[in-house]
Amino acid sequence: MIMDCIKAGFLDKALGLYRFMPSNDCFTHLNGHTFVCLMQVCAKAGDVRSGFRLHFDAARTGFLEGDLYIGNNLVDMYSKHGLLMNAQQVFLKLPLRDVVSWTTMISGYVEHGHIDKALSCFKYMEFEGVSPNVATFVCILKACGVIRAIEKGHEIHAYIQRKGLLESECFMNSALVDMYGKCGLVTEAQIMFDKLQNRDVVSWTTLIIGYVEQGYGEEAIECFERMQLEGVCPNYVTFIAILKACGSMGVIDKGIEIHTEIERKGLLHILPVANMLVDMYVKFGLLGKAREAFETILNRDVVSWTTLLAGYCEYGHGKEALECFGQMQFEGILPNTTTLVCGLNACGIVGALERGQEIHLEIERQGLVKEDPVVGNALIDMYAKCGTLAKAHKLFQTLPLRNTVSWNTLITGYVEHGRSSEALKCFNEMKEEGSCPDHITFLYGLKACGGTRFLGKGRQTHADVERLGFHKDLSVGSALVEMYAKNGAFVDARKVLDMLVVRNTASWNVLMEGYNDYGRNEEVLMCFEEMQHEGVSPNVVTFLCTLKSCGCLGQTNKAREIYAQIESNAILDTDNVRNSVANIYAKCGWLERAEKVFDKLSVPNVVSWNALISGYSKMQNGKEALKCFSQMKLEGLFPNSFTYVCGMRACSMIQDAVEGQEIHAKIKRFVYIENESVVSNNLMCMKNVV
Repeated sequence: MIMDCIKAGFLDKALGLYRFMPSNDCFTHLNGHTFVCLMQVCAKAGDVRSGFRLHFDAARTGFLEGDLYIGNNLVDMYSKHGLLMNAQQVFLKLPLRDVVSWTTMISGYVEHGHIDKALSCFKYMEFEGVSPNVATFVCILKACGVIRAIEKGHEIHAYIQRKGLLESECFMNSALVDMYGKCGLVTEAQIMFDKLQNRDVVSWTTLIIGYVEQGYGEEAIECFERMQLEGVCPNYVTFIAILKACGSMGVIDKGIEIHTEIERKGLLHILPVANMLVDMYVKFGLLGKAREAFETILNRDVVSWTTLLAGYCEYGHGKEALECFGQMQFEGILPNTTTLVCGLNACGIVGALERGQEIHLEIERQGLVKEDPVVGNALIDMYAKCGTLAKAHKLFQTLPLRNTVSWNTLITGYVEHGRSSEALKCFNEMKEEGSCPDHITFLYGLKACGGTRFLGKGRQTHADVERLGFHKDLSVGSALVEMYAKNGAFVDARKVLDMLVVRNTASWNVLMEGYNDYGRNEEVLMCFEEMQHEGVSPNVVTFLCTLKSCGCLGQTNKAREIYAQIESNAILDTDNVRNSVANIYAKCGWLERAEKVFDKLSVPNVVSWNALISGYSKMQNGKEALKCFSQMKLEGLFPNSFTYVCGMRACSMIQDAVEGQEIHAKIKRFVYIENESVVSNNLMCMKNVV
């Protein structure tokens, strides 16, 4: 009855019959073949309890001592369950170990990631004089690929060649292609592949995966196209690999083409394919498409949710990420470590401290902070981004393992909240503890030196940068320029800039902003000319710095030329830029030009209106200033303290007592007099004049 159930595919029924058998009946009713079949059923069904009983019964009946076939299958059953200690115990007690015994044990070690034990087992197998077969070589080549043991791989390859197995065994060649691909030797993998006489979907897919894993996306796509030209149909594993290649290379058209082919072949129901499709669209930055692909998945798992969630975080969509996180929990999907880290990142993006604290409680409940430093670092980052730096620091001090990322996260948090002294203190403590700084550490350490005007510390940090070779990093080089510029050490700033291998827009901008801050406007214009001469494209910051210097120097023609460049660039010509330009023009007294820029604004804000009102006040044109003040109120914008200061000055100029009293009443209503001494002083001035 048991054998009939197994033959018919009713595996649960077969195991059920075995479990109901009285123990004594095993001696009379079960033969060796039945034992083996039941062991194979246990391995497939994952029924450990029945497997243990089979082992016990096989030992009692004496089959283990006299039947190597049963012993080998028992090793295989335990290996498939991941019970490698049990498998090893059975293996060591076998009266005779043949090639199948050794290969089964090696395969178990490889499948469960115990590569060193697999290689050691292979070594002892050879020592006992047992010759490996094709299955043994395939397993051991896979082991070499996993740990990139290229020397051992070459040795096995040479051994296989001596045995003459390459000409007759397709599996061997495919295993060599896989091994060389995983070891990063894609040229050798291609050579082995080209020697294959019958290239099937497995060998093609193995080569494609090798190219993808080593970052050769273009070659992977070429292989995929050649494969189809040769009439070999890709399977779902091939599609997963090629979607990954498209995502890493950003080839959107090819990715959409593959998506269409997957739909046509009806493979979207395969979860790993659907998940990789979502991942590909995330890498393209097409979050709408990623969401569409995600919504078509019927059996969404934690990978599906986490892929989309990570995409939202990567592109700064914190609100959508948190909604996604909440919906996932509502549907009963338990988050993994990566999901929780993404949830913390989303909280940091939108400043959702309470939600972040809820996730923190869940992390504490699971004990993940002690297990995974990535989680601890994500918690510090979340608290720092939400502005609760005391909590971030306290958590940092409780971490069982503090690595460079942990220190960087805390230092970055302090710098971004303007607390440069604390950042530098952390920077010093990090060095004292012996943690090795990286380019991020130096980047924010230098920003802190600029923020505190701490030039001496900046020079020390510069020496460390040079000693450790980080001066070649463009972002660190730009941070050095910025640090010296903010401290007014322009000779050093220029020297660092001149030594950079590549000078980009950011490195020029930090020097120009420094010159601007110190009123060295001629140097700003010189930098602008030099930068363009080198072929470096200016951006918004560059143009605004240069315009401001033009205003200070009264160079109207140059200012007009620069704004013409801004207008010709549709990306730069936005309300934010126009607001800044109008402000600069107004401050420089170029009111006619300021009005022209102002008129192009789709939605003028308080800053824009203030620029005009202030400009007219400075030019002693109180009438126009008050006209702008009234228009601003008509458009529903709420004046700030600076607006009222400008309005009072305008009233003083034209001696408009009525408007002045109205402004006074609003100031009293919103308690500006108590909070703003400037407002109070201008109010007294207005009263005296009126």
